[in-house]
Amino acid sequence: MKTITRQYYLASWPFFLLLLHCPLALLLAAVVTRPSPREFLWFLVLIASVQIGVVQMLEVEPSTRYLHPATVPFAVAIGVCAGRFLQRTIPFQDSKSGDKGAAPSG
Repeated sequence: MKTITRQYYLASWPFFLLLLHCPLALLLAAVVTRPSPREFLWFLVLIASVQIGVVQMLEVEPSTRYLHPATVPFAVAIGVCAGRFLQRTIPFQDSKSGDKGAAPSG
């Protein structure tokens, strides 16, 4: 019998495959980011690795149902990588003086 939740988990398996790679995405984010938030990202790598490891290795059978908590660290990793990429490609523009590439003062 197909229930609503069974159909949901069956339809979302590609997303869960992405979530399995959350620690790798966080490692990439820790490499490309500046030193100040890097400690926070290392902590997230540890948390995500333990959570995914427990869900996949210590379960009686591997299940995707417990991977939802890995979504938030995965979104953080994507945001950090995207922010760093945009920071490199789009120069800063001061709206008052019109200077491009100048660092913000203050």
